[in-house]
Amino acid sequence: MFRLTAVAVIPLFAASAATATALADGEASNAGLVVSLPPGGCTLLVHPDGSGSIHYGAAPRTVQVAAQAFDFDRVLQSLRESVQGEDAEAPAGTQPGAGVVFPGTNVVRRFDDMALARSLLETGWKSRLPPTDLWHGNDEAHAVIQRTCGFD
Repeated sequence: MFRLTAVAVIPLFAASAATATALADGEASNAGLVVSLPPGGCTLLVHPDGSGSIHYGAAPRTVQVAAQAFDFDRVLQSLRESVQGEDAEAPAGTQPGAGVVFPGTNVVRRFDDMALARSLLETGWKSRLPPTDLWHGNDEAHAVIQRTCGFD
């Protein structure tokens, strides 16, 4: 049992580690844009093709979002408008509001349009793909994301 657990943990963090590395290297354009409510909490990753994923914090459980669920350019523009006038970078989990990481950056920007952030998260949830992955895209992962992010 311990051996199975040890083997299972490594792939669980692979996607999160790859995203974190891309962000740290300033290659977020490959990772799309990231919206979280609150910063570091319920998180939506949106790719240029309109697909994405939802996860909570650093937890390895994810829910995949179908392609074309989002108009990437429109989402990007809306978020840029929401951040204009905001002056603070937001270390994850330290400030109220929502957070966004724009493509090509590794900086979390805080913004106060929580309705926009929640709407994007809800759209992602409604466009989720069925659970298919044995480890972090399974029924349990969907249930955990639903509970922690407060989806109906």
